[in-house]
Amino acid sequence: MEDFLQKPEAQDAPTSKSEAPWQKRIHYRSGKTPEGFATAAEPEQVKAGFTYYDREQKANFALTGFTASIVGILSGVSGTVPNGQRYDNYWSSLVQDTRDQKLAVYLGSGDNRVTVASGIYNDFKAGLPDGVSYMKYAVVYLHETNQCALIELTAAVENSIKEAIAAQTGQNAARINIFNLFELTTKFWAVRFQGAFSKRNREGAAWPGKGDMFFYPSLVAGVVASDAFPILPELAEKTDQYIKQGQKYFNGTHPAPPATESEQAARVDYIEQPAKRMADPVEVPWPADTTDHEQGANHGDLLPF
Repeated sequence: MEDFLQKPEAQDAPTSKSEAPWQKRIHYRSGKTPEGFATAAEPEQVKAGFTYYDREQKANFALTGFTASIVGILSGVSGTVPNGQRYDNYWSSLVQDTRDQKLAVYLGSGDNRVTVASGIYNDFKAGLPDGVSYMKYAVVYLHETNQCALIELTAAVENSIKEAIAAQTGQNAARINIFNLFELTTKFWAVRFQGAFSKRNREGAAWPGKGDMFFYPSLVAGVVASDAFPILPELAEKTDQYIKQGQKYFNGTHPAPPATESEQAARVDYIEQPAKRMADPVEVPWPADTTDHEQGANHGDLLPF
């Protein structure tokens, strides 16, 4: 009988690396603008808006419009700290629940990164540098490009998502919990951005004409049926498995897994001093009658816009 064994090649070696499902990271800048210039200011003048880093072209690009179905909400740590003539960039691994899942906070990127903290977030948050703090992220599917992306949920972006959902459901935006968007079993919430903004004050209310002004993205929300877009539950499952794989390292004898290629590329794309974050509104659990409010939105088959 002919021997079926062959000498393995390098690509045949088993690996425990778990790739993040997203291909790009999207950042948002609210373009903090002083009172004297705020009335006449346009978003592009203060570099407000969504951007992403293209690692092939090694450049940042503006994202002027998109439709994003939200398949997951993650948490981590992010921030930049002035260091002489430059800024030190801090980032972290991501988790679904900071209360019982461990994460690591890093300074730098690639082989030059160093771990500055690890474990349960509440146990080390007091020791983080000023300007480095908790951050939420939305894992989304971009319908126009058929890509999975990670959107940094600054206060401006998160509050705009809540306002868009509240406009569709008749609820109070301040009472919407972003983590509870997945109680629907056959639908996913989605938002559409078409390049419009509103002017707000530091607290997120309409800018009154005094004080610093911030640009908020104008979003429209709807729901998407998972049977029409089966990739949505697939990405949700991939996100879940990615986080679980990371926790295996933290809870075992292995060190934290190295950054994937997509993660390393994201570390060098956006090193700038962010606008001071605005206070988040108080959050309470998602109301039980959410499904009833959605019945007028094409029953979730299509985005209602």
